Amino acid sequence: MSRYVNQGQVLPPRRTVRARPRPGRRPTAGAVLHKRSGWSGLMWFFGLLLLGAAYIWHVLRVQVLAEELAQIRREHESLQAQKALLEHEYYRLTAPSRIYEAANALGLIEDLRYRELYFEQ
Repeated sequence: MSRYVNQGQVLPPRRTVRARPRPGRRPTAGAVLHKRSGWSGLMWFFGLLLLGAAYIWHVLRVQVLAEELAQIRREHESLQAQKALLEHEYYRLTAPSRIYEAANALGLIEDLRYRELYFEQ
């Protein structure tokens, strides 16, 4: 009978259960199972269930965000192409040769003083 002694007092025995050997088998050394309450196992079950649900939610949310990001990238590329086309059109319309041709078509004449002041310096 093994009891623990603490400063002269006998402590109650530990709650342990010896594992029952299967029929026809010998018990292994140290085959001791500690008693656990039903709440402990239930808490582990719900804790793991909660972690699993959080992981699944995380994976699904990442997939949704990745699809949104891909859509935003496609929209960005489309807008960049549209911007490039508009810039090209703007520079084509505001080119000095285009303005000179439009002024000549309207009947405006070139002043030599203006040309000397701004273009020959």
